[in-house]
Amino acid sequence: MRPSDDLDDDEREYAYEYDDGDDRDHCGHEEYELDVLTGRAECDYCGMSWWATTEQIDAEHNRMVAHSEWVQEQERLIRRRECWAWVHRLWLAAIEAWFRRKPRHMLTDDEVPF
Repeated sequence: MRPSDDLDDDEREYAYEYDDGDDRDHCGHEEYELDVLTGRAECDYCGMSWWATTEQIDAEHNRMVAHSEWVQEQERLIRRRECWAWVHRLWLAAIEAWFRRKPRHMLTDDEVPF
């Protein structure tokens, strides 16, 4: 028996704030892992497991699909960025080579101006 079991509601609410006992009794199971294939859910905090409802399974499946689509879009963006970076480097190298070359009149000019 916990020390706060014999208290009325107001005292019990106050006692829970400072109770050093096991808080798993008060777990709301808000964070849990759900196995979509078996339909079992397990609370991350207290370890309790239960059969998930169809709404929970559908919501988890929709979340997984949305996450998969987001990952694919991010991979596409990375590939596109890498491709454009390669094209950009090639373009800059061509421009740099163009400006590094000597002008044509310097190649054929035999007269020294001094």
